[in-house]
Amino acid sequence: MGSPAQAQDIIRWKEKVGKTHLGERTRSVDAHKNLIKLNGKTEMKVVILDDVVTSGSQLAAAKVVLEDAGMAVAGLCAFAEVLDKGQRSDPPSWKMTARNPYSINDAMDNFLSILG
Repeated sequence: MGSPAQAQDIIRWKEKVGKTHLGERTRSVDAHKNLIKLNGKTEMKVVILDDVVTSGSQLAAAKVVLEDAGMAVAGLCAFAEVLDKGQRSDPPSWKMTARNPYSINDAMDNFLSILG
């Protein structure tokens, strides 16, 4: 990601966030924004990491909260995505995209060039 890069614990949930599929929470970006607390601030570009993305509402809320606090969000990354029979589980709230594992190096090179 360039130099210097560091992991920082900048955002946390104010309270336990339930599971949507059990009816414990909504997929509303606005609802999630109100549940996020800031633990600090950085002048460095930020990449938000998540383990699994379903609707993306939590990532979107985190991005909005950080940008509203004056931080520069350079990217969002989830390590896995919930699919149902090869399709997103909740279209059309997300733009459908094709994944191509052979082009991941090109994507990373582009991403790293943005971070400088």
